[in-house]
Amino acid sequence: MNLDLVLGLSCYNQSSVTTDKSKGLIAYPASGVLVIFQPKLNAQIAYLRVRKNAISCASFSPDGQYIVTGERGYRPVLRVWSVEDAVELASLPGHEFGIKAVLWAPRGDYIVSVGEEYDNEVNLWSWPACHRRATNKIKDCIHAVAYSECSSFFVTVGVRHLKFWYPNHTLAAQDTSSKWCLCTGGLPRLACSRTIYSWTCAAATECATSLCTSSARPATSSS
Repeated sequence: MNLDLVLGLSCYNQSSVTTDKSKGLIAYPASGVLVIFQPKLNAQIAYLRVRKNAISCASFSPDGQYIVTGERGYRPVLRVWSVEDAVELASLPGHEFGIKAVLWAPRGDYIVSVGEEYDNEVNLWSWPACHRRATNKIKDCIHAVAYSECSSFFVTVGVRHLKFWYPNHTLAAQDTSSKWCLCTGGLPRLACSRTIYSWTCAAATECATSLCTSSARPATSSS
């Protein structure tokens, strides 16, 4: 059965809608379907469908060739799709209680996924290798995730925290110096070197700029 038109949408947060800046496409979920919309044509040009769960979030790759989706429901997985062919290329299990946000790194080499409440797991996936490179789990609820333009770190924000994560600096499995580094499944722990609980916009901007321009390895916070 082919879809001709999807009415409505089911957006859970800001990560539910994604845009492809190179082609001007917009993608948004409608239950178990991800709709790809072309504003210039005012038309839905493709539909990506999953069988069981509802799609909760999505993110275009930097070159616009691929799109990754996250799910809510039983055994949620990340799925990577070809935008041109509208076919699934990879399936990445790793979360237990739903996926709140997904984000492609600006360089296209990593995908970040954030679990929903009671999961709160931050996973780092390699692309196109399609394996989970590192993971970390924190106790506070995460609301959103954003990547730096230099692609050297990403930031999560949520209840009582703003955390900076470094994909290229993972912690050894035996390192227990940081209470934020709780390893699961024997995977390397994703390094979180800064935890900020109160800040101003100017201070956050200055901090992000200095992190992009600095080539030194960040020190792991013990707080």
